[in-house]
Amino acid sequence: MSIQIRPNLFVVGAPKCGTTSLHSYLAQHPQVFMSALKEPRFWSDDLRAQGRAFHRSVYRRHIQSLRGLLTLPSCIWGQLRANPTRRLGIEELDAYLSLFEQADPKRHRYVGESSADSMWSEQAAGRIAEFCPDARIIIMLREPLSYIVSIYREALSGKVGEQVTSLERALALEPQRRLGNAVPCTARYPFSVCYRLQAHFDDQVQRFLDVFDRRQIHFILLEDLAEDAIQCLNHVFSFLELPAIAGGLDLEPRNVGNPSRPTELSLAWRKTLREEMGPVVARLEQQTGLDLGRRWGYP
Repeated sequence: MSIQIRPNLFVVGAPKCGTTSLHSYLAQHPQVFMSALKEPRFWSDDLRAQGRAFHRSVYRRHIQSLRGLLTLPSCIWGQLRANPTRRLGIEELDAYLSLFEQADPKRHRYVGESSADSMWSEQAAGRIAEFCPDARIIIMLREPLSYIVSIYREALSGKVGEQVTSLERALALEPQRRLGNAVPCTARYPFSVCYRLQAHFDDQVQRFLDVFDRRQIHFILLEDLAEDAIQCLNHVFSFLELPAIAGGLDLEPRNVGNPSRPTELSLAWRKTLREEMGPVVARLEQQTGLDLGRRWGYP
C-alpha cells in the first residue's frame, strides 16, 4: 500500500498578488514539489457553502415559473450542466491528497499547493493548522487600493463575469452583494465581488497568526517579487531552510492582468478608500514587521 504524501507548504493568497508566479517559481526548486493544479480550494469549506447557497438561490429565482425557466440565463444553464464541485474546489481528502502523489519524499522537503482564496476563508487557516501544525505558510500582499483595482479588472474579463462596468458603481453595490444580491450569476460566491472587503488583509492575516507561530509564516510583497524575483525567492528559500538558487530559473510572470483596461476612480473615492485602508495598513505593519506605511504612501 502506498503512503499518502501530505502537503506541508501552503501559499494562501492573496489573489492578484503574484501567487501564480510564485507557485511556478517554487516548483523549480529541486527540493520543492508544487501541485500541478493551482487553486484546489480544499480548505475553504465556508466559501464552498456560500457558493452553493448563492447558486441555489439563483436557480430558485429563475425557475419559479415556466417563463422563468424558459428565460434562464445561459450562465445558469452552463452551471446546471457543469460539475459544481469543480467550480467550488476539491471536497474529498483522498482527491486532494492525490495532487501530491508524484512527490518524492526522499527528494522533496516541501510539498505544497497554492489556493489564493484561502485568505478569504474564515475556516481555512484553522483547518490547515489542524491538518499540518508544522506547516509553512506564505502570504503575498500588495497595496490595498491597487488590489481593489486589479481584482475588479480581472472580474470584468474573467470567469467572475462582472457586469458592472464602473468600479465606483461596483463598490457602491457592495453592501447588497455581501447579502448575496446584485451578484453576477457566474461568480463563484458573493465574496468574490466584494472587492472592498477583500482588501481588508489585516483580518485575513490575523486568522493565520491566531493558529500558527509567526515564525511559520513568510510575507511577500508583490512589488518585491516583480522588482527582483531571484532575491525574493532566495528569501523564501531561506525561510524554508533550503539552498539558495543563483539563477537558471524561468521567471516569466504568470497570470498578469491587463493594465491597459481603463478603471476610473474619482479623487473622492480614492480619498475614501485610502482613509478606510489606513488602519488596515497600520495593523498589517504590526503583523508583518514590514514598513508598509512608508512604502505604500500611508501616513
